[in-house]
Amino acid sequence: MLDHDVKYLKFKTYLNTYCPHCHSGFNVEKKDLKQIEFKAIYEGEEIDLYLSPYLDVFEIESSVDIKKDGTLDDLICPHCKKSLLNKDVPCGECGSPVAEVIISALSGLIPFYICTKYGCEWHGLTKRDERRIKLKIPRQDMPEQDQTLRVHNFQEVPYGYTTELALLEAGRCLQCKKPLCVEGCPVNVP
Repeated sequence: MLDHDVKYLKFKTYLNTYCPHCHSGFNVEKKDLKQIEFKAIYEGEEIDLYLSPYLDVFEIESSVDIKKDGTLDDLICPHCKKSLLNKDVPCGECGSPVAEVIISALSGLIPFYICTKYGCEWHGLTKRDERRIKLKIPRQDMPEQDQTLRVHNFQEVPYGYTTELALLEAGRCLQCKKPLCVEGCPVNVP
């Protein structure tokens, strides 16, 4: 696949979501907030669950308190009442079960996975879709010396990126439409 065939979903992209079984939409407006509505089973009890519809915004609201690192037993479509769990795909970060929804993105409908463990921020695409769609990488903050120390020692040089942060930032540059910049970003990417 050619590089120009790869499409990107930007940070905070609004995701229209649908049930993979009945194709009903999950997006609702509740209290003037846009949310994704689900039913869930948590510790044997059916609960209402609302997630942010924006990519990489991990806000959650539920009808009961979910324990930190607690895992939902099931995620259910509020329309057809079918389970959204996909037993063939584990979470790419913690190994917990994932729910599969369909999102409308880039002029098509694609499967999208959400981890069922509270606090885990992993989400992903199918292997086939990962080759043609990339989730944008947010800019990495460069760590700096604490300001109270910096005032007294004149070492104003930032600590610099760790190897992991440098690789993430390099990934952002590789996704840029105008590569080979020399002095700062020529397209003012934040």
